[in-house]
Amino acid sequence: MPKIRVVLAVLLLVPMAATAQRGRSRSGATSRTDMFSDDPAARRGIAVTSGKLRELNPLAILIDKRGDLALSDSQLTQIRTMNDSLEGVDREAFHALDSLNQQLNNLGSDPSPGEQDRAQTMRTLVRMITRTTRERYDAAESKARGLLTGDQQQKADDVLHDAHDDLARLAGRAGR
Repeated sequence: MPKIRVVLAVLLLVPMAATAQRGRSRSGATSRTDMFSDDPAARRGIAVTSGKLRELNPLAILIDKRGDLALSDSQLTQIRTMNDSLEGVDREAFHALDSLNQQLNNLGSDPSPGEQDRAQTMRTLVRMITRTTRERYDAAESKARGLLTGDQQQKADDVLHDAHDDLARLAGRAGR
């Protein structure tokens, strides 16, 4: 009897799910050409997100790679404390960044001059948040490096190299 109920539920839910997927996508596009505009500015999208900045947090990366760095318990505890403090400071900035990105994404394809000015102001704010976050990350990383031995600092250079490149790229792209 339970198998029949499962089969009936599947038979009812599959057509409903297929029907729900028809029509417009989340972007509002009804065809591929609507979704992928020829306008380079529309294709570029938002380069800086709070999620991406969180991924580039050097303290979180050091904590994640603690085994490769051979961090002692006291070093790990101090870096975690510094990371918690940094995340507390970044929380409001990242919330603002998410709001700005949402507002920028909600602008129409043909914004009025007033909306264009507002979008430029929002892009400036995104750039400021990104630069401020980068400065905080640099200061926090410098502090954390003071806790590391020479060998650990060399390994930290290797571990953080890609994050530094990505953060520099995002900070540069935020200005565009």
